[in-house]
Amino acid sequence: MNLSCVPYCKKIKAFSFWGVPLFLLSFLTVVLAQTPSQNQPPTQNQGQNSSATTNKPSAGTAENRSAPVVANPLLPPGVPGKPIVIEEESDPLEDRLDRTITLDVREMNVIDVIKFLSIKGNFNLVTGGAIEGRVTLYLKNVTIRDAMDIILISNDLAYYVERGIIHVLTETDYQAMFGKRFNDKLEVAIFHLDYAKPSYALATLENLKSSLGKIVIDEDTGSVVMIDTKQALEEMKQALLTIEKPAEVVVYSIQFAKAEIVAEKLRARIDTNAVGSITTDERSNKLIVRAQPGRRKEVEEMIKSLDVPTKEVLIEVKVFQVILKPQFDFGIDWNLDFKSSDDPHIRDLTIKNLYLNDASPPSPLGSNFNRIAVGSLTAGDHFEMFLRSLKQVSDTKILSSPKLLVTNNEEAKIHVGDTVPYIISTTSGTGDNAITSEDVRFVDVGLKLNVQPVINDDGFVTMRLAPEISTVTAKVSSKGGGIPQINKTLVETSVMVKDGMTIILGGLKKDNKVRTEKGMPFLMDVPWLGNLFKYASDSIEHTEIVIFITPHIVYGHENYADLNGTVKGNKEIDPDAAPLTKGLKLKE
Repeated sequence: MNLSCVPYCKKIKAFSFWGVPLFLLSFLTVVLAQTPSQNQPPTQNQGQNSSATTNKPSAGTAENRSAPVVANPLLPPGVPGKPIVIEEESDPLEDRLDRTITLDVREMNVIDVIKFLSIKGNFNLVTGGAIEGRVTLYLKNVTIRDAMDIILISNDLAYYVERGIIHVLTETDYQAMFGKRFNDKLEVAIFHLDYAKPSYALATLENLKSSLGKIVIDEDTGSVVMIDTKQALEEMKQALLTIEKPAEVVVYSIQFAKAEIVAEKLRARIDTNAVGSITTDERSNKLIVRAQPGRRKEVEEMIKSLDVPTKEVLIEVKVFQVILKPQFDFGIDWNLDFKSSDDPHIRDLTIKNLYLNDASPPSPLGSNFNRIAVGSLTAGDHFEMFLRSLKQVSDTKILSSPKLLVTNNEEAKIHVGDTVPYIISTTSGTGDNAITSEDVRFVDVGLKLNVQPVINDDGFVTMRLAPEISTVTAKVSSKGGGIPQINKTLVETSVMVKDGMTIILGGLKKDNKVRTEKGMPFLMDVPWLGNLFKYASDSIEHTEIVIFITPHIVYGHENYADLNGTVKGNKEIDPDAAPLTKGLKLKE
């Protein structure tokens, strides 16, 4: 044990003799090296390095991979401000360059404008040396890509994309790097239109630009920015000079149609961008068109086709009351009765039956037992011959013969009969406070006929017919008086006939109670005593209402004739009154 301990003890004694001085010397050296001199204050870089040493994260941390930091381009150089941090985007760069912006700058440095675009598009940007220039422009609703092309090409600059970063450099540097020009000899031209609409000019320029060209328009300022080759720009400039002419203002007097309706149809059928504007004056029924001179002919042709006289139909109606003889109590079979006539002309008279479309089987005109049937006289038959035939089978009485001039597809109404008044009493309140008020109302009875003609292109007229016959059968007693009880027969149908052909409506039967008095002449009229010399009898009179309707198409410049062929009027229109001859050209 003692022998083995001797060498170890010698080592401890050696460290105690030399180790203490050496340790103290090393400690003092380190302290003196880290203590700044009192005569030399720390520099600014030393202070920054000290701060960076404290706050800077170690390499490889997540903070080192944070979004890039760029200076604020909206602040003057040298002015301190908060830096702009461009956050990472998930959208591709192409989509970000297609975002639309509005740009309004005045004599701004081109680098600051490009930096502003990088902030809007949220993309990384690197600018090369020798980039200079000033930018003055106003662009509205354009893509960032188009804005960059306009700004860079107009300042002889270029850019390229590498690894998602846009590098901006001069045209000379771009050509030296890639061996070709950036814009492939593209140039920028800006036009300001005072008369033509940019959207209308765009449609023309799109057909003239090359495959490399771009066109940007602004409706508010009337600006057209074109980027293309020199040759294409010259062609587009000539096209703009042709389009950019003072517009003409022409006032058209609309004679037949409504100006507002014509204006609506014009806006729907032509390009309003090409015309300019279409307005109306409701008071004078005039159309005010502001258009390019080359478009005036197109507008006038459309107005001429729209402002035409409205077709009308002259409807001639004759209403007859036919008092049926006993053998015709069930109605008249026109064809059968005409064939048995002694008059050869009447025997040759034929009627074409047009049956109603209802659930019951069709029946000839007049033999359908309380049903309404429709027929028409064939071409070549005479109306007077038909009336003469009625006298052989019944006693006829004409009730009404109105004539109506109706606009195409409009409804006409005819009423032949009476307006029966009746009183409706209304009591409000109770006891002594009860108040009774009376309201006089009216109901139309007799014959009603609603006719709506529709003119077809082939000379036929489609007639929508709604005949109605009504009578007062009794009165329902009420506090204010009697309320009439109406017996009504109504049917609706449509018939298509040729212009000038007569339509016959039959089967409108009505039974009337007739009181007949007979007695000794003069004595039966003596008051009080006359009843001794007379007697009265009641009978039922069977009548049938027959309606004849003849439509005549009136074109506005032709005469129209009555049923018997006589000319009843002239509605000819002066051809010199055409709307286009009334056009008044104004200077804008």
